[in-house]
Amino acid sequence: MSKPDIKQLLAQKDVSGLVRALKDKDLQVSTQAAFALGALGFEARAALPALREALSSAQTLKDSQKNPKNAKDFARNMEISGYYETIQKAMILIEQL
Repeated sequence: MSKPDIKQLLAQKDVSGLVRALKDKDLQVSTQAAFALGALGFEARAALPALREALSSAQTLKDSQKNPKNAKDFARNMEISGYYETIQKAMILIEQL
């Protein structure tokens, strides 16, 4: 299965497509989708429940990675932290606009 085209989804303002991408197992895709939803601002308000769910999942991932044992674990931890922070920022942008 191919990765979603986040740029195209953003250009089309396809909130439901971005929400599907937010649930992708690839954290890079999910992070890009969260960023794109934030860029849409108020237009993406329908995505807030999915963003809250993603934030909860990201918190669980963060909690499970608190004590990295090696460089690979550390890199994964940084990726998860970036995902978590991007979701938070997207929610703020959507709620404030």
